[in-house]
Amino acid sequence: DVDETETVPYIGATYLLRDSLMVYSSYSEVFNAQTWVDENLDPLGPVRGESTELGIKQELGGGQAVISLAVFESRQENFGEYVGRDANTQLALYRGTEFESRGYELELSGQVLPGLNISAGYTDLSIEDAEGEATRRFVPTQLFRLSTAFQPQALPALRVGASLNWQNELHVGGGEGQDRLTLVDVFASYDLAPGLALGMNINNLTDEQYLNSPQWGQAYYGAPRNVQGSLTWRY
Repeated sequence: DVDETETVPYIGATYLLRDSLMVYSSYSEVFNAQTWVDENLDPLGPVRGESTELGIKQELGGGQAVISLAVFESRQENFGEYVGRDANTQLALYRGTEFESRGYELELSGQVLPGLNISAGYTDLSIEDAEGEATRRFVPTQLFRLSTAFQPQALPALRVGASLNWQNELHVGGGEGQDRLTLVDVFASYDLAPGLALGMNINNLTDEQYLNSPQWGQAYYGAPRNVQGSLTWRY
């Protein structure tokens, strides 16, 4: 039998320690429907589990920016893992697995200097199966991201910026892996007139070769360096 409805509880609380400094916590249950079938061609059922988070936030520069630190933990059961195909129907077959993830995240976002906005974050996590062994190794466990946008006060029509995304090595499948990866994008825009702007984006500036979507034991290469130009008119 399949339940037609499901109520997923969520509990959260915040506490203001002093002006601009706040702590928060949350708890929620996990319920995600799945369409997979098992080796008997029976529905695998939903993913169930629970998730908790505890964090602290501090405003900077009179509220112009926020820095936060959070620790989190999540447990999921019956998560569908691909195991092969049925010989007769060629349907993809899955088995239910259990894993726990835990880690922390540090973030900074907002205007740190006049005209300069930054969004940065670092995440460190571990993912283990029921036996305490590392699992889901196609998921990076260390990530750093940085995005900047600068609008000079002396030339407000101009806006330039860049983004950087770094992750540690990961496992693709079949004994293969992908080394640490750093992707850099840059952009610039200039207001030619009210409502009219010229822009340019350069994606994957260093022309890194990398793989996307390694979850299924196979993957495809990400886009090489590419340049996009635009002329935007708003009315």
